[in-house]
Parts: sequence; C-alpha cells; structure tokens
Amino acid sequence: MHSYTIHTATDCPPEAAVGGKAQGLLFLKGAGFRVPLFFIMPHSLLQAVIDGRARLPDVLQRWQQGHGIAEAQLWAVRSSAGQEDGEQHSFAGLFHTEINVPFSGLEAAIGRVLAAFGRSSRLRAYRPTEEEEPFGIVLQEMVAAELSGVVFSDDPQQPGSGAVVANVVPGLGDNLVSGRFEAFHAREIDGEFYYPNHGQEYVGEYFKGGERQEARLTAQEMEARLQPCMRALAEGAKALHRLKGKPLDIEFAIAGQALYWLQVRPITTAGAAALPNVWDNANIGENYPGLTLPLSISFTRYTYTTAYTAMVAFLGMPKEEREAHRAWLENLVGGIYGGLYYQVTAWQKLLYLLPFGRRASRLITKAWAMEEAPFEPPEGRADFRGYLLMLYRVLRSFLRFPSQKKHFEHLYAQVFEQYGEADFQGMPRERLIVAFQDIHRKLGEKWIVPVLNGFFTLLLFSLLKRVVRGSRLQGAYPNFVNDILYAQDGVVSVRIVQDFQALLRTILSAPRLKALFQAQPAAVIQRQLEEEHPGFLKQISAYISQYGERCGDGELKIETVNYKEDPLSFIAFLKANAIGEAPKARPQRQFDYRSALRSVYPFRPLRRYLAQWLVQATIPRFRDRENYRFYRTRSFHIMRRIFRALDLHLHRTGAIQAIGDSLYLELHEVLGPAPEGGFQELVASRKTAYEAYAKRNRAVRYHERNGHFLPVRTRALAIIGSLFQGIGCSSGAVTAEAVLITEGTSGTADIDGKILVAAYFEPGWINLFSRAAGVISERGNLLSHTAILCREMGIPAIVGVRGIANAVQDGSVIQMDGATGEVKIGVEKQDA
Repeated sequence: MHSYTIHTATDCPPEAAVGGKAQGLLFLKGAGFRVPLFFIMPHSLLQAVIDGRARLPDVLQRWQQGHGIAEAQLWAVRSSAGQEDGEQHSFAGLFHTEINVPFSGLEAAIGRVLAAFGRSSRLRAYRPTEEEEPFGIVLQEMVAAELSGVVFSDDPQQPGSGAVVANVVPGLGDNLVSGRFEAFHAREIDGEFYYPNHGQEYVGEYFKGGERQEARLTAQEMEARLQPCMRALAEGAKALHRLKGKPLDIEFAIAGQALYWLQVRPITTAGAAALPNVWDNANIGENYPGLTLPLSISFTRYTYTTAYTAMVAFLGMPKEEREAHRAWLENLVGGIYGGLYYQVTAWQKLLYLLPFGRRASRLITKAWAMEEAPFEPPEGRADFRGYLLMLYRVLRSFLRFPSQKKHFEHLYAQVFEQYGEADFQGMPRERLIVAFQDIHRKLGEKWIVPVLNGFFTLLLFSLLKRVVRGSRLQGAYPNFVNDILYAQDGVVSVRIVQDFQALLRTILSAPRLKALFQAQPAAVIQRQLEEEHPGFLKQISAYISQYGERCGDGELKIETVNYKEDPLSFIAFLKANAIGEAPKARPQRQFDYRSALRSVYPFRPLRRYLAQWLVQATIPRFRDRENYRFYRTRSFHIMRRIFRALDLHLHRTGAIQAIGDSLYLELHEVLGPAPEGGFQELVASRKTAYEAYAKRNRAVRYHERNGHFLPVRTRALAIIGSLFQGIGCSSGAVTAEAVLITEGTSGTADIDGKILVAAYFEPGWINLFSRAAGVISERGNLLSHTAILCREMGIPAIVGVRGIANAVQDGSVIQMDGATGEVKIGVEKQDA
C-alpha cells in the first residue's frame, strides 16, 4: 500500500503539487529567512484522504512519531491553493485557516479546511461545474506574536515609488487579513522611516489559555514595538523583491523582537499599467445599507452569478469562455468588512466581451452614479463569427422582447401562485431544499428578462442622450432627456407611495383616527382598529398584502423582517408618519415629447420619427427596470421564508445555538448537512468579526490589490466654494432649510417644507418625500429609484451630488434647482 507522507521543507519533492502558500514558504526558507516550523500536506495526500485511500488519523500519527510532535504544540492549519483571492470578499469559504490548534484538534481542523476548498461531496454537488485545481495544506507552528502585519515591497497605491509600506496590528495576523481591526501604518523610503499615526488606539487579539484576549496599544506603543524590526523588515522586503524580480506582498509576525516571515506572494496588479479591482457600493448600498450578514451576502452573490451566467449563455457566449471568465461571474458582488459591494471591474470586463460592450463597459459607472473606474480591457473577445452570433442574439432578443417579457411574467406569476402563501415552517428540511432549488431553477436561472431589460435600458438611454446632446432639440428643450421620463406610467414603486399617502390622508382627515395614531403605541392602535375601525384595518391589511415585502430598509437582506412578517411594524410606521396635515396630492407633471419634436423638426419627418421611436423604446424599458426591482423584492421574500424555516430545523437539531444564528452561515452551509459538533464555533467567530465591523467606518469604494482592500476617498463636486453640481432629475427651484436624513431619522422629524439631504435614500424612506420641499442625494442618476419617485410625485430633486451630505448641517439654508442640478449652500432664507 502507498504510504502517504506529510513533508518537511527539506524533503518535499519539487514536483509535488502543494499550492501557492506552501511554495511561498519553501521560497522563504530556501532564501534564508526566518520562518516558523512548518510541514506540507501535498495534494496527492489530501486527495487520498478524500477518496478513502488514506486515513487521516494514521497519517497524523506517523507524522507525530516521526518528528517528535508534542501534544501541547499549537499549529496553524492553512489552505494552500494556486489563487487565494476570495476570502475577504464574502466569507466565500473557499480558502480557510484554523489557528491555535493542538495536535488533538488537527484532524477536525484539517477536515474543515478541506471542506472550505469545496472538495467534499456536498460541495461538489452544490457546485458541479467547479474545475479541480491542485491544492495543499500547510501545518505551521504558532508564533506568540506581539505584532502581525503585511509589508508591501512597493507601495501598491504608488507603484514604482520605491516605498516599502507595512500595515500592522497587535497580536494575531488574522485580524488584519479579515479587516476586523484598523491597521497601524509604517513607511520606509530611501532609508527614512515614517509612522503617520496620531492619537489613535489600535486593537488586536492574542491567545491566552486557549482563549482570545483583547490587546490594545496606542500609536506610540505600536511604533516603539515595531521600530526595532522595521529596518530588517524593509530590507528583507526589498531583498525578496530583488530575488523574485517583482513587487511582493509579505505577511510577517514579531515575537520577542524576532521577525518571522510567514507568507510571500506577488502583487500581481502592481505597475503603472496595472489597475486594481474596484469595489464600490454607491449603488448597491441603497438596497443593502449598513452591515449585511453572511447568508445575505452569499445568497446575493449566488443569485447574481446564476442570472448573469444564464444571460451570457443566452447571448451565445461559448461554454469554454464562460468557464474562463467564471472568476468574474462569481465576483460580481461580494462582502468587504461586512458591507455588500459591486466588483465594478468584473462587471466592466464581462460587458466588454458583449456586443456594444466597449461602450457599455464605460457607461456602467455612470448608470450606477459612481465615479469612473478605469480597467484593463480583457483579452479573448469572441472571434468575428462568435461576435456576430452574439450580436444577432442581442438584436433578436430586443425585437422579441415583448414576448419574452410576457413569458417571464407568466412564469413569475406561476411561482407566486405555488409558493407565495406556502407553509414553509410546516415542511421537512428535504422539501424546503427542493422548494429552494425549484424556485431558483424557475426564476433565478430565468432571470434573463430583467437582466436584458437593464442592459437595453443602459444602451437606449445612453443613445438617447447622445442623440440629444448638442442638437437643435437640446437648444429648444435643455431638459428634454429628463422631461421625457415624466411620460411613463405604471411604476409600482409610485403606486406604493400613492397608496401609502392615501392611508395617511384617511388617518389625518378623521379626528378619531388621528388622535389614536398620535397618542397610542402601535399595539394599542392595532387592538382599537380591530374593535372600532375594522374597515380601515382592512385597508391596512390590503396594503400589506399587496406591498408588504417592502419595509423600512434593507428589504433584500435575509435578516430583514418586513411588513408581511410583522404587520405591527407597519402600523408603527404609519404612526411615525401620521403627523401634521394630510399630504396634499401634487399635480402630476406631463411632458408632450411628440409636440416638442414636431416644433423642433417640422420639416424633417425622418429625424422626428427616429427620435420619437427612440423615446418610445426607452420609456417602457425604464419603467420595467423599476418594476422588476419589486419582482426581486417579492422573490427574495419567498426565499427569506424558506431560510427562516431552515433556521428552525438547524436550531431544533442543535446545529446552531439560537434561532437566527444561521444568518451568520453561508448559503452552502445552510443547504448542506451540518458538520459534527454543529456550527456554534463558526457562528461565534463570525459574530465577533461583525462586532468589529460595526465599529468600522467603511469606505464607499475600495481598490483591491492581491486580496487587500485599500479605501479610496470620494471626490466632492463643489465647483466654486459653496456651489455644488449634481444631476437634475425633477425640475423646480427651491430655497429652504436642509434636513440630513440618516438611518436613525425618525418619521416624527421636522421635515415639512424642508429640503431632504442624504448620502442615499432607501426605498423605505420614500414616505418622507411627500412632506419635503425638495430632495438631494449624493448617489443616484436619472434612472435611479429616488429620481423616478420624485419625478412622479412632482418633487424637485437632484441626485449624484457627491460630498453634499458632509457640506451641510441640519438647519443650513440651501438653494437647489432641479432642472440644472445646481445646489448652493449658505444662502439667505426667503420669506414666505
């Protein structure tokens, strides 16, 4: 029988498949750098364990006896794959490290790392298309680190500068990699050392008695402990840079003033021509505000991957190309420090490969109302024949879109008829998983229509603006592109607001109802409505039945409790808004674009016809884009109910400690069988991470270089002093006091007749609009949710005004022009 062996640094065969992390350690050891004792489990051994050809306890026993491994020695069990770039994205679980493991715990820890590779049978079933890649596991003796960090041999923010940059935390290095704690920064250039940290306390962790203990050091203490090793760190990084011939990212630890080198890898995106991956939540943050838990992140990532893989397949991208670009498809969204972000670069590169993609890939940042994001165009576009096939399919799909739309909406209705009122909590676990798979197959894999609709909206709207820009039409009607959007109707989000306002008018127009809502808590209101106002309670119930999937904020998160799940919260929401006078219906604005075209092009019928066709093609795509958002909200509500039921099963079987703990698991963990011992330790670890994330100020944008996320500051658009420029999306000039709207803003806030200013407006805040004189948002564009509602409600609005939320305070008097997009702050208030 073959004897499978755990290798040392000296006896590991050069041809063994061991993965990138192990290769890095072998390189460090061979170059004479101090590396903690480590051993390597090659791919051949791990595959034998998975296939049952080798027993892991026997392998570990031989290793212990052969190398004199003490029971009390503590180890880090580290994954070692060719590319490990997903760990910080969304708790993807594909690459994993277990630390502070005694010999007795190695078998279980190695099993968890193997499972994280996705090579267990349950994960192979979950992702059957995944290609096998050689991988290994490193067993590395723990270092009692006083400081841990990452050093870059060339500053990734300023490639070619020659500066060595170190990011350091107290104690364990996993706290830096995971982003739980802020890092202390050190910099070396031309032999001089700089520590640009002032007056801040740095938090980390270390092990004591097998338990994590908190460590806190001031900036001065961090500098004092790092300084004795800083020269060796900088010189070592430069030496490794020379040996490898490229910029490097190196992990290290310091214990007792001894410097240990833990890992080395190239900074693959360094260099003047190389650009970072850009992650941004300026758009997606409206639907996923604040922290988003791992189940929501992994489920959202899974749905995006499924939908957009189906789209590119539908458009004719060959299977081998889809597999080649799977990394982009699987990273369209992801988590950074507990927040959900778009990976803009992945979107741009995928779009670039499609027909009209050169233009669409440049336009997507504008469509999402975010700063531009330069990217390197990918190689491997389809050959001429393949490109023509995709172009044909795009054009055919555009021409046949009404029939495709009808088919999709019929399928959507069938799913809701079958599952909309299903009793998921009464189903066994196996049936819940079947229901999840059935809904995903019927909707998730068929979500091509909404995706194509968004693609067509982007192209048509861009073309319309291009046709109008600089034309005679723009000279006569400067806001033509904006004004034609008043011509749409049938937008569900507008109906939601209108019906909500009707409920408010009923309350505020009836003295007894008004007194009840303004004086009593929600539970008392509900009881008295049942007894004294059953007709109005029926109206409330009808509203919840029709729109209750929507809620105050985060309506797409699995952790969110919406109005259908908690009707009392909607009554509380009504109560918070039932103040002042009944909202008056604003006159709806109308714009007759046909008359405008006839007046500008009276003797150019072809030009008039083409412009009119373009407008008529754009408006329904624009309307459907907004309505499909509500389709998605309703679909996620069904999935949320399935996850709630699966959570109860996990709790009943003891796999999780408390109801709701499954929100800290990932999708594959919830759907797969629970490991022996359950998920309690994993959940506790992730809860601890999220406690740290809650204290962290996340940036709107990050640059990702080699798995590390570097925050990018957003540029404000103040053009002259107190004058800011945004995108005017609903006409009207207003001068009034400003009110800053945040997650903590109450419905009782004094906003009547004032201008609402926010970084973004969540769908659940739109009830505030009817009481406002105007709306200004840092994010958004002409096609955004806020812009649509303000246009339909006749409220002056400007979106995309970067930096405005930091420039104004509550009570500041500002002037806005919803046509031009100009905002002035610090003006004098006009008399009424």
